[in-house]
Amino acid sequence: MAQKKSYSRYFIILQEDEKGYSLASDKIASGYAKLEMKNDKCKISYYVQNLKKEKHPIT
Repeated sequence: MAQKKSYSRYFIILQEDEKGYSLASDKIASGYAKLEMKNDKCKISYYVQNLKKEKHPIT
């Protein structure tokens, strides 16, 4: 008997939690993460916009 393949997809909306990481004061850092699960494998993708490349916020 063939097994039924299970597939799930989840989106997690990312929002700015701390100030100082966005590119400009008028742009808010945001994005999403996507999780796709099929049988025993998982794929995680993410998209983020208006985010600075520095490791620390500038105050």
